[in-house]
Amino acid sequence: MDDHFIRLTNKLWEMEGVSMIKAGVIGAGSMGRAHTAAYARLQNAQVAAICDIRREKAAHLAGPGVKVATDYRELLRDPEIDVVNVCLPTYLHKEAVLAAAAAGKHVFLREAGCPYSRGCPGDGCGL
Repeated sequence: MDDHFIRLTNKLWEMEGVSMIKAGVIGAGSMGRAHTAAYARLQNAQVAAICDIRREKAAHLAGPGVKVATDYRELLRDPEIDVVNVCLPTYLHKEAVLAAAAAGKHVFLREAGCPYSRGCPGDGCGL
C-alpha cells in the first residue's frame, strides 16, 4: 500500500476522534493481504476482523484477537468496525460497498476505474 492509504487512514482517525481505528478487511486474497500488511504499519489503526468465503484463508491472515467471518455482512453488523476495506474481485465491489455505506461504515476501495461509472445498472448510484 502507498502513502495515500496512510494519509486517508490518518484523516479518518482525525475525523472519528477515536484512539484507534478498527478495520474490517473483506477478502483475504492478494489485496486483502496488502491491506492487512499496511494496517500493521500504522499506530492509529488495526485490523479487527477479516472476512473471506474460505474461512481458513481469513483465519490464516488474521492475527491474535482478530475476528474471522465468511460473510461480509457479519463485519458490517459489528459496531466495533469503523471502516471496511473492500478487497474483492471488481465484479463484487458494488454490492459490498453499498451494503457498507448503508451500515454506516467508512469504505476503502482501491479501484483504478469503476465499471459502473457509465450506465450504472439498477439505481444509477454511479458507483
